[in-house]
Amino acid sequence: MSKLAIIVKSYLPDANRAKRCIASLQKHNKDNIPIFLVIKKREEEDFLKILDNIKVEIIYDESIAQTPPMAGWLYQQIIKSQFWVTGLAENYVTVDSDVVFFKDYYISDFMFDDETPYIVMGERKDFLDEAWKLKRVNIHKDYQDRDMLGARLTKATKAIREFIPNKYNKFYDWGTAPYIFNSDVWKSFNDNYLVPNKITFTDLALILNQKGLMSESCIYGEYYLYCNMKRVLPSSPYVKCYHDKSHWEWDKKQGISIEDLKPNYFGYAFQSNWAEDTLEL
Repeated sequence: MSKLAIIVKSYLPDANRAKRCIASLQKHNKDNIPIFLVIKKREEEDFLKILDNIKVEIIYDESIAQTPPMAGWLYQQIIKSQFWVTGLAENYVTVDSDVVFFKDYYISDFMFDDETPYIVMGERKDFLDEAWKLKRVNIHKDYQDRDMLGARLTKATKAIREFIPNKYNKFYDWGTAPYIFNSDVWKSFNDNYLVPNKITFTDLALILNQKGLMSESCIYGEYYLYCNMKRVLPSSPYVKCYHDKSHWEWDKKQGISIEDLKPNYFGYAFQSNWAEDTLEL
């Protein structure tokens, strides 16, 4: 079992993005952290044709979880969160295939020491302020019934705290991806919440999704605080994520380049729900 691994969860329509992502990860991987591509078994042959000369170890979705038909974004959350069952890594970084790394990285960027991963978390008030200007977030109520800027994650946090009884007044944003997950924390959640309640992680995801409140990073983050298994060492997001076209166009008007992003980030992502796979900085 590796101390740390990187997983790229993808599917065939994103194969070109995955190829670019993996190539960038391999180029900047200074500590030879194991990298895995996670896909459906039936897509392997077509993926290998597109990957061409990019060599990467492939893990099948089916070895991680069996799920009923569902939306792709929800399915990917389940697969990424449950990678721990493979026993391949004590900690793993989940990288979406629309991410491109442009800066060298080391184990120490994701792990404080051999036992303690960093966790992507923060109130992200600067991000919310930016999103408010772009009309991407709304006014929500905090626990004292005061106005606050928030998004779907605010409602998800309230719902998740109904079964992970954290008593914090703060609302944390557990992203943006890539996330760093610890396998022992996920196993503890499985053994101490899912098993006693006779449900699987897939069951829980479907229940939360009925109200549009599923977030694997929020479940992990809230349980990470609650179980107190690891020191809480926050990290800001690792990549600059352009969540929508208006977000990107704003930076584009300012002439933002990779050199401008490098001091703060390891890479960037144009989310595939709006950007063509040929769009690059």
